[in-house]
Amino acid sequence: MKKMVISLSTAKERREHIIREFAQQDVDFEFFNAITPVSLDLTISQLGLEGYYSTLHQNEIGCLLSHMMLWKKVVDEKLNYIAIFEDDIYLGEKAKDFLADESWIPKECSIVKLEVFYKQIGIALQQKQFSIPNARQLCLLKEVHMGCGGYIISNETAQKLLNFVRTSKVLIPVDHIVFRDCPDVNAYQLMPALCIQDMILRKGKTHFPSALEDVRNIRKGQVVKKKIKLKFSQKVKKEGVRILNRIQKILVNFAKYRQGIKIVKIKFR
Repeated sequence: MKKMVISLSTAKERREHIIREFAQQDVDFEFFNAITPVSLDLTISQLGLEGYYSTLHQNEIGCLLSHMMLWKKVVDEKLNYIAIFEDDIYLGEKAKDFLADESWIPKECSIVKLEVFYKQIGIALQQKQFSIPNARQLCLLKEVHMGCGGYIISNETAQKLLNFVRTSKVLIPVDHIVFRDCPDVNAYQLMPALCIQDMILRKGKTHFPSALEDVRNIRKGQVVKKKIKLKFSQKVKKEGVRILNRIQKILVNFAKYRQGIKIVKIKFR
C-alpha cells in the first residue's frame, strides 16, 4: 500500500521528524509537496474546480487541495487504497502491520481513520467483528470524528470525495468533507488509534508550530484565553455549572445509546 505524507517542501524540521518516525518501524513512504498559495490556480485547474467559492484562508485551501491531489492519484493510478498522513504525526505500536499492505482492510471500510483527534467518539452500538492484527479493532463511526492527520482511503471513496467537491463547488475544511459532509461514506475508526498529531499528543503545546493552525483559529474567532483568578463565589458558580453540564452529558449519551450510538474513549497506542 502506498503511503504519502503531505509536507511543505521547505518544512525541514517536520520532514526530519517524519523520516525518523517511519524509519523506526521500517515503514516506507513518499513525501507529497503540499500545495501553497503560489500554486493554487494551477492545482484548481488540474482538479477541475473552476468557479468554486470558499471562505477559507489560502493556506487552508492549499491543505484541502493537497489531500484532493492524493485522492486523484488513487483514481488515476488505479490504486486499491492509499494511506495519507500529515507531517506532524507519531506512529503507534507495530504500525507496519497495518501499513505494509491492505489485505487486512475489510471491503466494508470506505475509510479507515488511523488517528485520534477527540477524547471520546460515537461508534455503532452493534459492531461487526473483523479479524484485525495487533489486538486492535475497527469500529463504525456514527458521529463526526474530525482530523485528517492519518487515514486510509479506498479508490471508490476517493472518487466519491472528488465528485462531491466538484459538484458542490464550495471548498470547506478537508476533514469536514471526509468525515461529515460527503454522503454514502462508511468511515471506520481503528482502535486504539495508530497515529496522533503532535498538537493533540502534547495538548496544544506543539513542537511544530503551524501557520495553518493560526489562520484556522482566526477564522473560527478563537483566541488564547488568559487565566484569571476567580473569587470564591465565582468558583462555586463555576463548579455548579460543571456539575449541571456533566448531568446533561450523561442524559445526552443515554439518549444516543437508545439510538444505537455508543460513546467510547479512544486512546493512542
